[in-house]
Amino acid sequence: MDCDEGLKTDSQNVTNDGEQSEDEELGYEEYYRRLHLQPPALSSLGPKIAEFLERLVQENELCASQPTIFDIKQAPSCPLRKYVQRIVDYSLNSPESWIVSLVLIERFLENSPGVCVNKFNIHK
Repeated sequence: MDCDEGLKTDSQNVTNDGEQSEDEELGYEEYYRRLHLQPPALSSLGPKIAEFLERLVQENELCASQPTIFDIKQAPSCPLRKYVQRIVDYSLNSPESWIVSLVLIERFLENSPGVCVNKFNIHK
């Protein structure tokens, strides 16, 4: 699956009278802009999250574990950095929620010695 597959564009969400349709997908920054609020700086957060996840994959490269329900048969063609940045850009998560999610991933891995993060499950 291509990284941009399924992405709605503004032209796809415009009705005949020129207004946005209700099923429009807003990115985090657009959501804040419409509420007339200053969005938190997320532009640098995506690469940092991706770097953390890439380091997990590298550390577990030689880890031999049984496949889990999170494993896929073939590694995705979408680079992890682009995948993560896309999630950061189009989800309505706060920077704090991203940090909490990384802490939870670390805790899960510490308490699950038979589970290894690798290129076959990192996207999930």
